[in-house]
Amino acid sequence: MARDPSFAATVRRWEDNLSDYDEPYNDPKARLRLQAHFPILVSKRSFSRELAVAGRCWNSISFWRAMCVMLVFGIVTYAAFQSGWLAL
Repeated sequence: MARDPSFAATVRRWEDNLSDYDEPYNDPKARLRLQAHFPILVSKRSFSRELAVAGRCWNSISFWRAMCVMLVFGIVTYAAFQSGWLAL
């Protein structure tokens, strides 16, 4: 941006145009109204926290057991329909 003044002007114009969208997050009353209507937008989300939750699921033996049971059930069902054993 330091070498391209037209790009810097474009970025400043975008920042000015979009600055109104940040007001509800800074104004406490507007934040409470926004939280009442859209709680997911106001909640503090952390990528590291979400990654830790995903890691717990990914490293969970019960998750993989459930996945294997569903996979085996799907394969058995598919084979039963293909062989004609369970014909509709």
